[in-house]
Amino acid sequence: MKKKALAILGASIFLSTAGVQESFAYSSVEVKTEGGTNSTTVETPASINSYSVGSYGKGVTKLKEDLKSLGYYMFPVVTNIYDLNTRKAIKSFQADYGLKADGIAGPDTLNMISHALLNKTILEDAQNYIGTPYLWGGSTPDGFDSSGFVCFLLDKYGVYNYRVSSAVLFKQGNPLEKDDLRPGDLVFFNLGPTGKVDHVGFYVGDDKFISSVSTGISIQELDSIFWETKFAGARRIY
Repeated sequence: MKKKALAILGASIFLSTAGVQESFAYSSVEVKTEGGTNSTTVETPASINSYSVGSYGKGVTKLKEDLKSLGYYMFPVVTNIYDLNTRKAIKSFQADYGLKADGIAGPDTLNMISHALLNKTILEDAQNYIGTPYLWGGSTPDGFDSSGFVCFLLDKYGVYNYRVSSAVLFKQGNPLEKDDLRPGDLVFFNLGPTGKVDHVGFYVGDDKFISSVSTGISIQELDSIFWETKFAGARRIY
């Protein structure tokens, strides 16, 4: 017997035969474009969700598809069953993002997965601006400085809606060690003589970051001699 309950802002599916509850919340995410603001409805986990070995249903299917998109679920076939391979993928994700690695996809884990997916989208979009010229104080596709580029993309996807300096961004979110960097985290540098943070970029993985430098938007090597000596720290703001 299946019962479905729907609400304007959310939906819950109750599978009474399995004793498993899958809940989904639906929210509108605004993405800013040059032609205006587009609004799209996305499915995000509700706060009461918790998946573990034995859970099954549409929510588990989506979870596994999300894990596959992020590179954690490596199997070609995605089913609707939370099996031991799903648990292994969740534990790996949790360990990478500083969560309790218990293999249970609870609210904190599901929320972090949604953040990681949005960061993935932001980084994919960032690639479209490679070659855009450097412009001091710039924060539009006509030209960016480093903080202008970061703030432009964060604002475009509704993460952070302020145009601020690298030094101000450096005070946001949570600090990270270099070894804990994940795609979408922010990396900061001291380039000037004052020793203050004055440059920022998006970490893209594999010890690389994307930023607006003197030659324009490009991907840089974090562990190069120049950038390594200028590295000031990292933050996770989303």
